[in-house]
Amino acid sequence: MSETKRQKLSIKEVSEIKFFGDKGQKLPFTSTDGVKWLAYRKSLFQYIIAGAEIDADTETKERKVGDAVYTDHVVQEIYIDAKPVSQQAKQGFQPRGSSPEERASIESQVAAKCTTELWIAGKLVDDAREVTALRDWLLSRLGGHAKKVEIPKASEAKLIEKAKEIVSQANRDPETIKNYIELCRACNKDFGMQPEDVKKELNITGHNEIAETMPNCYRRILAVMRPKKQ
Repeated sequence: MSETKRQKLSIKEVSEIKFFGDKGQKLPFTSTDGVKWLAYRKSLFQYIIAGAEIDADTETKERKVGDAVYTDHVVQEIYIDAKPVSQQAKQGFQPRGSSPEERASIESQVAAKCTTELWIAGKLVDDAREVTALRDWLLSRLGGHAKKVEIPKASEAKLIEKAKEIVSQANRDPETIKNYIELCRACNKDFGMQPEDVKKELNITGHNEIAETMPNCYRRILAVMRPKKQ
């Protein structure tokens, strides 16, 4: 016996991805009503996070193994803004920063921001090679003439350490966050927050209480979670 339907699932907890066969993968998770689910499509995995609610096509089917009968609950599709996410994956959707040129531009902006913050905080003197490189880079962006300046390894390590704190903010465009699932995923990636932490910062008990846009929600959290200057 098999039953398919579209329904909303509130996710309680998510297990580790399990591998089977040569290339098969499945993601087990449990909904708040205690039902154990499985997702087999890799394109769905990123949307299945604890505390989130998903709009999904589901299938419940029974299988017999010997004298025992088992019931499998499977998520076949997830919808974001009424659009199936698997179709977005098939169409080759590329996130921001996916092209080599765009990644290079982002890396340059992050390096410039890191150097600026270290300079303002007094960690770099005015004639430091990093500051000189920053000035040259700014001149090149404004149409001036820049010279190549190599950054010492020791100072480069400091920049990398600082970059880890702000790189996610440099890469994140709040306007790309369209729904609560994407908000939770962004906050987890950028700030290490769990869905319950997001609810706490927004002073809500459930995503249905949110009265503002997702980009504004992210900006509110960003203002609180922004790394402090050293």
